[in-house]
Amino acid sequence: MSNLVQASKKKTVSSVSLKCSNKSFVDSLIVRYSTQVKSAVEHTIEMCKTVAELHDAQKNGTINDHDVDYFCMSVKLRKNSSQYRKFICIGYSYDMFKKYIDRVPQAISVLYEITTIDSDKFVQLIDNNLIDQSTTLHKLKILAGKPVNYTSSSQDKHALTIDFEL
Repeated sequence: MSNLVQASKKKTVSSVSLKCSNKSFVDSLIVRYSTQVKSAVEHTIEMCKTVAELHDAQKNGTINDHDVDYFCMSVKLRKNSSQYRKFICIGYSYDMFKKYIDRVPQAISVLYEITTIDSDKFVQLIDNNLIDQSTTLHKLKILAGKPVNYTSSSQDKHALTIDFEL
């Protein structure tokens, strides 16, 4: 591996920021971007909480199947879909996600996978900064010690090794 490639891999945010020509402008964009990511996560978990409330209302008899059908058709959500079931699970974990709103990813698949992890394990991963807004489903499964499914084309391209101590 050339020295240039090795050097580029060792870049840090602070070392790159020293070379900025207009750091204050870029910093303002970083703040704006981060705020939007937080808003996206908030909106996602609020949406999921709504679906969980719908599910609870059906279970306790406040609404019937026709009410659920009406809701689902109106918001274009299939009530027998995995997405519907994921929304319910995420909605039930609303308080946990709200507590870590600045540190969880916005992807529904990753949020759902977090709901399948033991809560103590999740807090441990968060506290050790191993889960953040950029955490992928693949990385989360590795961190949680879950099997990762590979397709023949992705196995070589997306291999990921994470070393950490808890």
